[in-house]
Parts: sequence; structure tokens; C-alpha cells
Amino acid sequence: DLPLSDVAFSIARKKNVKLVFDQHEYWSNWIGHTAHYNTFLGKIVKRLSHWKKYERRYLPEADLLITVENPLRDSYIENCGINPDKIITVPNTPLRSIFNGQNLDQSIVDKYKNHFVIFYAGKIDVLRGIYIVIHALPRLSQEIPNIKFVIAGKMARGCDPIKEAKTLNVDKYVDHVGWITVDKLPSYIAASSICTHTPPVIRDETNQS
Repeated sequence: DLPLSDVAFSIARKKNVKLVFDQHEYWSNWIGHTAHYNTFLGKIVKRLSHWKKYERRYLPEADLLITVENPLRDSYIENCGINPDKIITVPNTPLRSIFNGQNLDQSIVDKYKNHFVIFYAGKIDVLRGIYIVIHALPRLSQEIPNIKFVIAGKMARGCDPIKEAKTLNVDKYVDHVGWITVDKLPSYIAASSICTHTPPVIRDETNQS
């Protein structure tokens, strides 16, 4: 990630080796919206941080920069002066080969067969839009009594959708199954009526004009 780019640059120059950066997000924009950067102390640290300058200083030094989506690639080219020939997109998604009828755990499908399942899988933090679904559950449960919001993933610090659901008295409609392996995804998807990813549109790489 970006905070280690200066270390990697120093080592690469000293050892005369190739330097590759793997950037999963537009760091300088992403970090400002995280939970820990919006605490009292975090806001102080944010004012003292200069991540945009850091990106423009070190990322162009890479022999290769890897991103996960084309809008993110475009952001780095435009805002950090990355040579387009030195930046590639490699989607951070499961292999298509795992999605087939033979790779289903019927016990998972049966567990939710009587529910209208909204499914989310991934990192659980304030940037993923999970709270949007939680806040909609009081209304949704009136229209869909058998609704179930199934969440798979590890909770990040500062994000607790189960606690939020309890404050709204809708925790019985939420099922956190924890972290799951990729091969379990097809089973949960098969058990679902809707799969969701509803992040707020505040990220530079996903809010392109």
C-alpha cells in the first residue's frame, strides 16, 4: 500500500531491482473517508497528512503499477502523472471457474430457502454502504416480513452493522456469517434474492464524470 512506497523505493534503488506497486484504491481519497480518520484524533492526523503529494512523488517511480479497475487506473494517470504503459488493471474478483452448479453447498441454500435474502460479501467497513441496507430494514421488513440481510466478511474497526441493527430493533433480520472462503460464494449467491454493494458515491475512482 501507499504508506510503504517510500520504503520500497529505497530498497529497489539500493538493490537495483524492479519496483511494483499494488494499489487497490485511490489512497489519498480513500483514507479521508475511513472510520479511523474521522475520529477526533484521526481528523488531526488527516490535516497533517499529505497523501496526494506522496502519491505524486513515489508512484511514478514504479516500474509497474497494478490497479483493480479502469476508473482507478484513469485517476492515477490523470492525477499522479503515471505513464499509461506502466499501469495495468487486474480485477480483484474470484475466478469464473468456481461459479458452477456442482460447487454448491446445499445446506447453505436450504438454510435460507424461506427467506428473501439480501447478500453482501467483502470487507465490512463504513465505506461499503452496508449501513444503507441496515437503515432500510425497518421499512423493508414491513413490506417483506421474511427478509434477511446476510453479511459475509470481517468487520473493520469502527464498523459494527450488528450493533447498528440492534439500535433500530432489526437485528433479527441480519445474519453475520463471518469470513468465508471464496468457494462458498456461489452457495450464498444461489441462496440470495439480491446481492448488494451500495457504497456512497464519494470516491474519486468511482465518481468519474
